[in-house]
Amino acid sequence: MGHSPKGHLTLEGPITQERLHRIIRRSGAIRAGATIDPDRRRKEYENEGYSGIMYYSKTQNMTVAEDKLFEIRVPSANDQAKSNAQSEPGYVYVIVGERVITGGGGSSWWSSCIIL
Repeated sequence: MGHSPKGHLTLEGPITQERLHRIIRRSGAIRAGATIDPDRRRKEYENEGYSGIMYYSKTQNMTVAEDKLFEIRVPSANDQAKSNAQSEPGYVYVIVGERVITGGGGSSWWSSCIIL
């Protein structure tokens, strides 16, 4: 099994949900989700090898907002296509960038770009 070298994610936000929807629609984002703490989630993803920009938006209902993102597009690194977040205030996010996993005789990565 491979391991992920530490990545680097830049937080961008909070931005409007409309802008977040444009980003996931146009970018081929590699990951999307919901969290109550964007900075903590950013650090977790960096430890998993994600690099790029993590755009985030405030929401009154993480479940509804995350499901809306998944209606637009389910990013390649997401395991689910339906929210498992709590129905409470928090943030939704989209990661545009790459994830690198090394080990096991090679490396693999996902990447995306954004056109605004």
